[in-house]
Amino acid sequence: PFKSLLWRLIGVRVGKRVFDDGVYISEPTLTTIGDECVFNQLSVIQCESQEDGTFKSGRTTIGARCTVGVAALVHYDVTMGDGAMLAADSFLMKGEYVPPRARWGGNPAREL
Repeated sequence: PFKSLLWRLIGVRVGKRVFDDGVYISEPTLTTIGDECVFNQLSVIQCESQEDGTFKSGRTTIGARCTVGVAALVHYDVTMGDGAMLAADSFLMKGEYVPPRARWGGNPAREL
C-alpha cells in the first residue's frame, strides 16, 4: 500500500488507488500516472533511450484506469488515454498515442 507514496517521494506524479505489482520506472520525474491504474509484474516504463549514438528522453503519461500487462514495456514520449489497456509482453513504441478505452498489444503494439 505504500508503493505509491514511495514513487511520489522520488518524483513520479501518481494518482490515487494505483496497483503496482512490480513496475520499473526508469525516469521518475518524467512519468505521470493517473488514478486507479494497474501495473503488473515485470512491466517497465522507460522514459529514455540511446538511439544512433544519441541520448533521447521524453515524458510518459498513463491516464486514469489504465492497465499495463505483465512484462509489457512502455517507451518514452507515450500517452495512454483513460481506460486504455496494454496486453502482456507488448512493446509500446516511442511517440505512440493510445486512445481512451483502447486495447493494444503485440511487439510493436497496435490496436487489437
